Formats: sequence, C-alpha cells, structure tokens
Amino acid sequence: MSADGCSSFFSGPFCRFLSKGCKPKYFYFALKLLFYKILYRGRLSLSSFSVSFEPLCRLYVEPGARVEFGDFAYFKKGTDVEAYDGSTIKIGSNFFVNKNSSILSRSGITIGDNCVFAAEVMIYDHNFRRGETGVPFVRQGFDAKPIRIGNNVWLGARVFIGPGVTIGDNVIVGTGALVKKDIPANTIAYSKSELVFKPLN
Repeated sequence: MSADGCSSFFSGPFCRFLSKGCKPKYFYFALKLLFYKILYRGRLSLSSFSVSFEPLCRLYVEPGARVEFGDFAYFKKGTDVEAYDGSTIKIGSNFFVNKNSSILSRSGITIGDNCVFAAEVMIYDHNFRRGETGVPFVRQGFDAKPIRIGNNVWLGARVFIGPGVTIGDNVIVGTGALVKKDIPANTIAYSKSELVFKPLN
C-alpha cells in the first residue's frame, strides 16, 4: 500500500473508530477493509477508505476482474459483492445496501451516486445458457449483459435486476419487482398485484 493509501486509511476507518468513542465495530470495519485491500491488490479501487462491511458480508474479486468504490459505501450483514470473468463492478459515492443482498457480475455492473438498496435485493448480470439439449445447465456457461443503475436510485426489498437492464436517474423500484427491461429516469416502477380473498370452505 502506498504512503497516500496509508494516510487515507488512517484518516478513514480509524478516524471514525476514534471519533465514535472507540466502538469495536468501527475497528472491525477498518481491519476488514485493510484485509480486502491487501488480498485484492490491483483489483480493488477505493476513492476513500470510508467503505464498511458488516459481519457475514463477502467481497470476492476473481483475478482479471475489478471492483471500484466511490467515497462512501455501507454493506449490511450477509451481503455479497462478487466479480468474475474479467468484469468490473463500479459503485458510486454515498451508497447503502441492506442485509442479505447480492451483486454478482460476469459482464459489468455500474451503480451511480446516492443509491440506497433495501434488504434482499438481487442484481445479476448473467444467466445460465440453456441451448444445448441434454447438457446440464451448469456446464453450458453463461450469457451476460452489463447492468447500469443511475444516480439517486432506491430499490425496495427483494427487487431483482436482471441482465442488460438500464435504470435511469431518480428512480424508485417497489418491493418485490422483477426488473427485466429498462426503467427511464424520474420514474416510480412497481409490480401491480392484488390481494385475493376466498372462502375457507
């Protein structure tokens, strides 16, 4: 790590650790981020060291792939961020994602600034191929298309974003939506459903 990197590190998580009354979780955030920076040297880019991973989060950057973080990001417990097959995941500044969410890339995922994702959001830019009859899906490889999510986007709980989707700026996506096509800027998108009642007998 460079001298500038060390300076940024000690002015980031450790500064917060001291300013928050030496709470153990901030020390944990600092050590985990330092571990990832060393483990994925050359594959992990940080605008600052204000990136926090709660326990049970997983960051994986395969050789040849890359993950880039903006100025602030917070990942609640159980969230996975994984980059494969030479893909790049770019996450902008002021990002928050709630627990048990997944961001998995084999093509490329770009997320803008000031985005907030609720719990159990899933963002996958790939699917198994299924064109070879008699060959198990897991042996057919993947079809992948990049995903682009704009600035100031709020994804409700259990939203799924599929391959090739582009979401514009200033968008809200309602809980449980299955997003397989583009959403224009300045839009509220949700899946319409009805609650149906039937007699028990």
